[in-house]
Amino acid sequence: MAPLVAQLEKDLSKIFANLDTGGASKLGPKSHREPVPSLYEHGSIDHLIIASQRVGPFVLGSSVSNISSFIRLSAQKKSTDSRYADLLPLGYVPERDFRKGMKMGVHFAFSLEGVLKEIFVDDPKYSTPEGLKIGSSLSSLKKLKLEKRMGKDRRQYFVGKGITFIGDKREIVEIFIFPH
Repeated sequence: MAPLVAQLEKDLSKIFANLDTGGASKLGPKSHREPVPSLYEHGSIDHLIIASQRVGPFVLGSSVSNISSFIRLSAQKKSTDSRYADLLPLGYVPERDFRKGMKMGVHFAFSLEGVLKEIFVDDPKYSTPEGLKIGSSLSSLKKLKLEKRMGKDRRQYFVGKGITFIGDKREIVEIFIFPH
């Protein structure tokens, strides 16, 4: 088992060698800057959602080949998603290459040039530094400065800088990150 973990760490370090994972949480009203935790924590990958940056080891700006070398992706599906009008500031609806990360609880939206532009999260194992995750109550979002929208799909969208929380009735059902 130890050689497998060592190989995984080696492979991941190659994938993320040139990507910037530094910065601060842009989610909450905190005025101090806090460093983004390492992608490795005690030899394992973290499950943090960092607005405008990453979800776990998946970093915005990565290529399809970088991501697919780490996990199996579903087949390519080029289309537009009408939900983007509710997800992104200004109602922008781009054409994307949508792929699912098999058994990872994340879905990816790549540009047509193969660059990771947005990440959708629907698994409660991923959370923000503030502890917000799938299943958290919508009332936990009140303290954050987010723009609230009602979607055409009757869901509630809470749009922030680089992150959108999607709510259905009383809880968060999906989290979406994008560059800010």
